[in-house]
Amino acid sequence: MGTQGVDPSTSPLPPHPRNIPPPLRLDVGDAGRPCSPPAGSHHPSLTPTLTPAAFSLDQTIFNLQASDSPTNNSLVAIDNRIQQAMVAQCLGMMVSLECLRETPLISIKQQLFTEARKYPLYHLLQEESCYIFVGVTQEAEREEFYDETRRLCDLRLFHPILKVIEPLGNREEKILNREIGFAIGMPVCEFEMMKDPEIQDFRRSILSVCREAMEEREGGGAHSQALYVYPPNLESSPQLPQHIYSKLDKGRLIVTIWVIVSPSNSKQKYTLKLRLCVQEYQGQYILKVCGCDEYLLEKYPLSQYKYIRSCIIVGRLPHLMLVSKDSLYSQLPASGFVTPSYSRRTPQPSPCPGGGDGSPPRSLWAFNTLLRVRLLCATYVNVNIRDIDKVGFCSSWNEWLTYDIYLADLPRSARICLSICSVKGRKGAKEEHCPLAWGNVNLFDYKDILVSGKVALSLWPVPHGLEDLLNPIGVAGSNPNKETPCVELEFSWFNQTVVFPDEQQIEEHANWTISRELGYNYCPGLTSRLACDVSVSAADAEQLRCLCSKDPLYELSEQEKDFLWRHRHYCVNIPESLPKLLMSVKWNSRDEASQMYCLLKEWPLMEPESALELLDCNFPDPMVREFALRCLVKGLTDDKLSQYLLQLVQVLKYEMYLDNPLARFLIKKALTNQRIGHFFFWHLKSEMHNKTVSRRFGLLLEAFCRACGMYLKHLNRQTQMKFLVEHMSRPDYMEALQGFVSPLNPVHQLGNLRLEECRIMSSAKRPLWLNWENPDIMSELLFTNNEIIFKNGDDLRQDMLTLQIIKIMENIWQNQGLDLRYDRAIDLFTRSCAGYCVATFILGIGDRHNSNIMVKENGQLFHIDFGHFLDHKKKKFGYKRERVPFVLTQDFLIVISKGVQESTKTKEFERFQEMCYKAYLAIRQHASLFINLFSLLLGCGMPELQSFDDIAYLRKTLALGVGEHPLQYNYTFWFSRRTPTRPASSQSYEQNIRQIGIVASVEQFWKFYSHLVRPGDLSGHSDFHLFKEGIKPMWEDDFNRSGGKWIIRLRKGLASRFWENIILAMVGEQFMVGEEICGAVVSIRFQEDILSIWNKTSNDQTTTSRIRDTLRRVLNLPANTIMEYKTHNDSLRFRSGLETFTLEVILS
Repeated sequence: MGTQGVDPSTSPLPPHPRNIPPPLRLDVGDAGRPCSPPAGSHHPSLTPTLTPAAFSLDQTIFNLQASDSPTNNSLVAIDNRIQQAMVAQCLGMMVSLECLRETPLISIKQQLFTEARKYPLYHLLQEESCYIFVGVTQEAEREEFYDETRRLCDLRLFHPILKVIEPLGNREEKILNREIGFAIGMPVCEFEMMKDPEIQDFRRSILSVCREAMEEREGGGAHSQALYVYPPNLESSPQLPQHIYSKLDKGRLIVTIWVIVSPSNSKQKYTLKLRLCVQEYQGQYILKVCGCDEYLLEKYPLSQYKYIRSCIIVGRLPHLMLVSKDSLYSQLPASGFVTPSYSRRTPQPSPCPGGGDGSPPRSLWAFNTLLRVRLLCATYVNVNIRDIDKVGFCSSWNEWLTYDIYLADLPRSARICLSICSVKGRKGAKEEHCPLAWGNVNLFDYKDILVSGKVALSLWPVPHGLEDLLNPIGVAGSNPNKETPCVELEFSWFNQTVVFPDEQQIEEHANWTISRELGYNYCPGLTSRLACDVSVSAADAEQLRCLCSKDPLYELSEQEKDFLWRHRHYCVNIPESLPKLLMSVKWNSRDEASQMYCLLKEWPLMEPESALELLDCNFPDPMVREFALRCLVKGLTDDKLSQYLLQLVQVLKYEMYLDNPLARFLIKKALTNQRIGHFFFWHLKSEMHNKTVSRRFGLLLEAFCRACGMYLKHLNRQTQMKFLVEHMSRPDYMEALQGFVSPLNPVHQLGNLRLEECRIMSSAKRPLWLNWENPDIMSELLFTNNEIIFKNGDDLRQDMLTLQIIKIMENIWQNQGLDLRYDRAIDLFTRSCAGYCVATFILGIGDRHNSNIMVKENGQLFHIDFGHFLDHKKKKFGYKRERVPFVLTQDFLIVISKGVQESTKTKEFERFQEMCYKAYLAIRQHASLFINLFSLLLGCGMPELQSFDDIAYLRKTLALGVGEHPLQYNYTFWFSRRTPTRPASSQSYEQNIRQIGIVASVEQFWKFYSHLVRPGDLSGHSDFHLFKEGIKPMWEDDFNRSGGKWIIRLRKGLASRFWENIILAMVGEQFMVGEEICGAVVSIRFQEDILSIWNKTSNDQTTTSRIRDTLRRVLNLPANTIMEYKTHNDSLRFRSGLETFTLEVILS
């Protein structure tokens, strides 16, 4: 503790004699706990506990002198009878105190100052309130304890030694900073130490959103504050579906209202028939749901409240309690906003970018040079040299790399993506590239300034499951861990700051471009895709609507993109066409990008479910994402927002900068609706261990915690659970585990822990089954106990996603009159079984066994544990352990058919089938929503949700594209072109071949084929391939390795007609050889063209003969035509030589 008027170098006066026990020997028993000393000269009850290592740490933190050694009388002693002893440093001296573990700091301070009166310098001390305690925690961190209501056992001290100091700075702010740091899992001071101007600007600017939210929730007095703490839990629509409305009593709702009639909590109930609207009970009372902290605060229809609607659905009587408004308002937590000191600091001006001299900025469009980058050096690249042949980039060091794009054409969301790779493989063999680290650099910073000069980029480790060499959807910027591989880049230098054009410049350029396209001052070399919206034929309008109705995973062909762009102005009449139109824009052309920006200004707002697609990784442009957010703000209710909050938090990762409209929207919603804020906090908190997002999410958490009021203390209690549960047998920890808000649902309170009902479960992670009492006075009307499974070490986001999707499916079924949850016993079992059969089939849920399928007492079937989905099912010896798409056992069928053994022949089973049909078709109508919800979570790192290929499973189970006339197999069109003078190899061939589209129906085939160039119009060394989906047109493919091909050589001019006939015969299954056909190829050469059809098995003579005969028939070949069959093994063997078994057949 500091002193006044005393030279700190002077030794203090010797203290008055005190009754302190002499220093005694330390005895430590098993598990490091102090135990009683042996008999002898030692004191029978006291043992000192200060190890040399502990003293060394204390000496470092507290600046103890060498004389304060373990042999000195200043040692702390633990009294085995009293539970705890403390040593406090006061006036440069060690004061020994004896106190209980549960003693609060304020009592310890009073005891300390009482003891300090015995010292001669006591008169120099100020008031007790002028000082705080500081100590060393078990994490070896120095911590200042501002909250003096905390108990000694809550401090988790490394050693029971406290130092008294005078606090520096604002006490209230420091207390808040400590609580925020504890809640988010990192000290707030770490943000202060970050020198990035974007971080500091964001911390200051986001405070305006916090203040605005605070003013909004406090503007209406106590009532608006109550709406924040207890937000109405409402359905999005006030309209009751007809099948639910039919359950009412002639449009009236029967409810039971309870009233407390005496101070001893005696209750009186009244059963009433009410209209569907809440009445103002003389303006003095409100209704509360019995058993939880949920209030009916606003004048919404009663049936719109979720609790009431759920009661109507299951036929249960709603139980409400009449509560005085004044009593509720008086219990509301105090609200306030502590303005942090950093908000009052003057922002430091950002240094001019490379080469900038401080002169006015120039527009990017004033530069007509190509983008170029130079790789200077790389450091900290660690790799086992025995496992690789070389490490590096696909480029040369210290040389300028020039990209084929002008600076003026750079899109606003442009970024440079790079990685360092190791290369394996001997000379002549196929090289295997393995990424070691990756990084991304945004070409424009958060102030729209083009990057220039030298940039040091610390790279990120490769995430699990990344198959590509680059990670373009990963975070941009440097890894804060400076010991990772680091690449130094150099961009072009400029004499002035270069900025992206403003809205006025963009609009002027768009108008000029449109004028030029209409024939005025046309400049060659610019985009030639003209707008053709003056007259749109009925056929074109229908094709536009057909294209816009495709699911989000549908890949547009280049012809379809051109078609959409030509009719872009007509697309404004189809608001849902925006995602497809945006995918058609050539963003590397400022002509098209500027026109698209202008179109966005006049584009009608979309439905929020459709607008969600614009927030995924395919649409990084800030203006597009801002439009998507406008749609959400306009059409997203709090209920829908809660439903999609998991995805909205995840897509924050795709935002280019910290300060963005989505972050501001979510922060404001979280601070005006405590239920949304609760889950917003936990969605962010659950990913704070992920270093790629911990900075972004930590800053959002800090802003939220600064303005969430007293609820921060509840969040800290929930955060403590992980540590407390591990020590729940100790009485002080038991107390801390009781009386707080449930982390799973903030309207539920957790009362006393029922330790006798808690148990350790037998699964692999050994989770805890915890059981709390419901402390609500009317708990028996809802539930008396609250049971929660506490599982440490598992990523449960996949389970959360699956439960979310199933919940959305239930809402869809309810809105369409398909009640697949509630009814009585067998009927309830039948309906819930139908719902889960459809849901688990669509989602590809795996690991379905007896322990994961359960039945409630009322007959409702439900599933748990969704650790495997999207058909990622468990395997044994390479085989999937589950052979069925969903679980429907004979036992289930017997229950459904009410005990009949031949269950599939009963009316009950037919009814069950009909339920499944209707449920499936209802979900299929909303296929785009489910695909979007999964797509928005691609960046969260779930092991079984890594790429769009995983989400493609939903297209398969929802049969998208097959509503027309499905083909027996899906087919893929491929195209390849190579230079004939260059020798062919397997690697060069694979690099040249490009997939151009997949067709699954007759309609898709013709729409695709009608836009393709005919083979006869191709030039050079070109090939068209049409192969079954999953088979590459390569000899080395597993499906082709044992096969061969029939070859026909054609005179020039015949390829187009013959190619069309052969692929029509193939997709129409005219060969009649089962799965033998793999695909067909037409090869355009200089002197002739070659047609071939590939099959799977070359040594099956019967099959190859049938293929030959069918070829003769469908191509109408002359009888004397000679055809050659060649195995792929022969092709591999003689890859570079002349093929000795080829017979030339020139058809005339």
